[in-house]
Amino acid sequence: MRREEMTKIAQDAFIKIGKLLQKRRKTDLYEMVSYYSGTDKDPAVVDKGLHEKLEENKKHYGKIGDIIDKFARVQDNDTDEEGEPSHSFKAI
Repeated sequence: MRREEMTKIAQDAFIKIGKLLQKRRKTDLYEMVSYYSGTDKDPAVVDKGLHEKLEENKKHYGKIGDIIDKFARVQDNDTDEEGEPSHSFKAI
């Protein structure tokens, strides 16, 4: 068998095996995600007390998020023309 023929056979085998491995990886990933996502119900839907507590926490985390955003905006506005911090702190 000539060298060109052997190279062609090796390339074809490499491509076929690569496609097969890729298909198996995708199938495994799909099966794993499907298994973990499951059909379990959300505990907050069943338990009203838990739902109320989560809603209360959401309000508090929203306030904290607003404060963090405010400090981030101040920090972004507190830079020199060169993009370096000006080392001065402003009251919020």
